[in-house]
Order: sequence, then C-alpha cells, then structure tokens
Amino acid sequence: MKALLVAGAMLLVAATAVQAADHQITIVNMKYSPARVSAKIGDTLTFVNKDTVTHEVYSSTPGYGFNLGDTKAGETTVMTLRQKGRFDVECGIHPNMPLRVSVK
Repeated sequence: MKALLVAGAMLLVAATAVQAADHQITIVNMKYSPARVSAKIGDTLTFVNKDTVTHEVYSSTPGYGFNLGDTKAGETTVMTLRQKGRFDVECGIHPNMPLRVSVK
C-alpha cells in the first residue's frame, strides 16, 4: 500500500512539472519582448538580456512586489509564478520598459 501511495505521489509531481511552461522574455532595444505574457501558476518567466546594458527587473504592483535585481548584458534571470492575477514588470534603471503579465 505504501508503495502505491508513493507511486501515485510521483505521478502527480511529474504531471504538474509537465504542465508548467517557460515564457522567455527578451530584453532588447530597451524593451521587454513580448510586452504581454499570459501564463499559469507554476510557469516560469525567463528574462534574457540581449541589450548591451544592465537592466533591473522588478514589479511594484500591490500584492506582487518583487525585485529580481540586476540582469547584466548577456545574463538570464528566472522567476516562478506563484499566484493568480495581473502585474506589471518594469526596469528600475530605465523607466519606459513596460511588461504586463497575466497569471491564471
């Protein structure tokens, strides 16, 4: 019986992992691309900085505030989505770089 429970739990974990998606957001020409992302809880956002300058990825949307810190040229930063809703992502260094994320 214990082996059956363990096997069932492993299948549940594997099914959850398969359902998660990675959404790549390229930072290039002082913009997030795409500028809008629709995702699900458990999905990841991968920010790839293809600019020649550093960007600070953060959100000040109430209930979603975070700061992923600096993403230098050529670097990648990843975050996992943990709650439903909608929030805006910005760059703390360059204020005109909007990204809207909707999480189902």
